[in-house]
Amino acid sequence: MQALSAVIYMSYFTSVLYIVLGLPLALNWVKPNAWYGIRIKKTFESLDAWYSVNSLGGKAFIVAGVASLVMISLLHRYWSVDLLVKALVMISIPLVLVVVGIIYAIKEG
Repeated sequence: MQALSAVIYMSYFTSVLYIVLGLPLALNWVKPNAWYGIRIKKTFESLDAWYSVNSLGGKAFIVAGVASLVMISLLHRYWSVDLLVKALVMISIPLVLVVVGIIYAIKEG
């Protein structure tokens, strides 16, 4: 049971971290840099591209974090399966959602 608790807390922490990391990007507070944001060739071509892609990416991070929190809560309360399966699903939800969001931001931005 301790292992499941650790996975649940890690999943919640990851989801909240995505929200916290997404806010500055969504609000266009992050200038082009080499460390933080969606850093691809397209985003370094112009300031407009940087802010457009990173704003969408930040919003995707926030949506992924909130959706993950909801899904993890529901899975934890109402889904009774093997501990390993539950752990893998809970850990993968935030990761999959944020990757999908980044891909969307790059295509749309």
